[in-house]
Amino acid sequence: MLNGDFSTVASAQCRAQGNLTLPAAFGFVNNRIDPARLSPAAVRIARMLPTTNDPCGQIAYSRPTRPRERQPIARVDWQLDKSHSLFVRYMLSTTFWGPAFENANGNILAATLGGRDNTQHSLAIGDSMVLSNTIVNNVRLSVNRTSVVRTHSELFGPEDVGIKMFTYIPNYMNITTTGAFSINTGTETFSFYKPNTYSLSDDLTMVRGNHQYGFGGAMAVSDWKTESNIRSMGPFSFSGGVTGLPLADFLLGRVFEFREATPFRQDIKQPYFALYGQDTWRVSSSVTLNYGARWEPWFPQDSVDRAVYNFDVERMRAGTRSTVYPQAPAGLYYPGDPGFPGNSGMKTVWSNIAPRAGVSWDRPAVRTGTASHRHSAR
Repeated sequence: MLNGDFSTVASAQCRAQGNLTLPAAFGFVNNRIDPARLSPAAVRIARMLPTTNDPCGQIAYSRPTRPRERQPIARVDWQLDKSHSLFVRYMLSTTFWGPAFENANGNILAATLGGRDNTQHSLAIGDSMVLSNTIVNNVRLSVNRTSVVRTHSELFGPEDVGIKMFTYIPNYMNITTTGAFSINTGTETFSFYKPNTYSLSDDLTMVRGNHQYGFGGAMAVSDWKTESNIRSMGPFSFSGGVTGLPLADFLLGRVFEFREATPFRQDIKQPYFALYGQDTWRVSSSVTLNYGARWEPWFPQDSVDRAVYNFDVERMRAGTRSTVYPQAPAGLYYPGDPGFPGNSGMKTVWSNIAPRAGVSWDRPAVRTGTASHRHSAR
């Protein structure tokens, strides 16, 4: 095809749909075209593709990886004295492999699979103390840190093939030609996802006569940092919508779609807090009551980089504009504008109280209960 001859690839030999006559409006005569009319950039890219003797250009290849995984664990159980114990649990999980191109003998088609460099730390610490014959206290601390990183190989950039354009990722092009080939892909570029959670809880159990009381609370902080570059390199796609043959569109430089966007970044934090109290009351030898309540206010996710906005239809109707971004359309407002809730765009809900009650009658084995539960979205 680099010599301008598309007669084979446009024939029934290579097309399940049958023979295709490429349009004369683009210079084709009997499915041949003057090579000078081909896109110089497309020709340079095509010369980097692996060669094959198949008349239709078919080639079989693999995307080899060499994964390495580890999962060491550690455990400590320490009885400090007869009424005080401590435990520690730790697990590390790692997964790594390099981009497939590194093991593909220079085949750029294998670059559609990137590498992975993932790490997860999980730590739990517990402290249990018998304060008296009727009081026990348990403290729990947990830390979970996760890092998911995708990597890619640097092959060539637009400037290497004669295309004058800016990209956020150097030496990287994403090209998709329908039914033919792909070079790189947006989801396999460098990116990271790092969700972390830190939590602390305390539970106190106290026995007084026929009552067993439970009091406690929990607090946690979750943070999420992420960056992705799905369209940061400006992906090109060729569909065949111009000539009817995707490969002809590609070699003529007739792009079906081009998109480019800045890297997507997020830095979000969300706190969590809860208090509870409960009582198990042994009313008689056959009747037990259990009741309690949990206070669990809801805190919205907080955008550390203030990358959030709200829209208010009443503000739009009144023509109210942002003082932070005066050029924004009426009705939109941002962190720093009057009335905007912090850096989240949402208000804290303090009134989340979840009561519950139950009764047990042992002789005929009757159980009943009711509760109101709330789930804290993260």
